[in-house]
Amino acid sequence: MKTIRNVLIGLFICVNGLSQTSSDLSTVSSLSSSEVNALNTIFIKKRKDFDFKEKVVAFTGGIRGTDIENKVLFFDKYLNPVVEGKSRNVCALIFLTEEEKLVCGFDAIVMSPCKLFTKKDRKKLISKLKME
Repeated sequence: MKTIRNVLIGLFICVNGLSQTSSDLSTVSSLSSSEVNALNTIFIKKRKDFDFKEKVVAFTGGIRGTDIENKVLFFDKYLNPVVEGKSRNVCALIFLTEEEKLVCGFDAIVMSPCKLFTKKDRKKLISKLKME
């Protein structure tokens, strides 16, 4: 009985230690200077006078664009290949309204390609970002 209890406790610790927490999946909203430069370059036409310096940016994707993605993984998959000239930019840049900024604390969203992104999806995403 003691052995079973110890095994269960050990499994609980292992599984709990390996499980992903919200912070594992959350966006790392602050940008390094090289990330700022990359985003400013990639979105030079779309951003107009918007500068990524000191901005809080969310990275999202999924079929409907409402899945919050890890910044490092997002850069590796979508943005670094563009900077390296290995692919073209397939990401969208979404500027948030002043009201949306107040609700969620983000200035902009960089979104990987999604099948459909509606006003309802945008509201859902803002709500998700609020909880980050």
